[in-house]
Formats: sequence, C-alpha cells, structure tokens
Amino acid sequence: MTLKNALGAIVVEREFNQVQLTDKRQLTDVVDGLHRDVLIAEGRLEPCVIAALRNVAQEKAFDSAR
Repeated sequence: MTLKNALGAIVVEREFNQVQLTDKRQLTDVVDGLHRDVLIAEGRLEPCVIAALRNVAQEKAFDSAR
C-alpha cells in the first residue's frame, strides 16, 4: 500500500499479507500502524510519543512470538 500527499509524494509505503488483512486483531494493528506512520510523516507526533509507540510495538511483537 502506498499513501501519497496531494503533490504525489509518497508519505507511507507498506506491504501486508493476507492474514494481516483478514484477522481482526492483525487488521487493527495494521490500521493503528498506518495512522501512527501518517501522524509521524506529518510531524504531528512528538519524539517522546514516537519512542513510546515503538516500545509498545516491540512488546506486542515479543508477546506474539511466544
């Protein structure tokens, strides 16, 4: 998926697999991640918030790997 701004510049580019789009929990994570990435790209998140979100994402990845 590629999201572009009004000028056609790429803002966010991501690849997803079928499971991420069909599993409700994973789809929620996809949408949350896209929302976060757009906010970051627009400069609407403070660096401390970005760091906190990364920590949460890493914890989710760790928990799902167990």
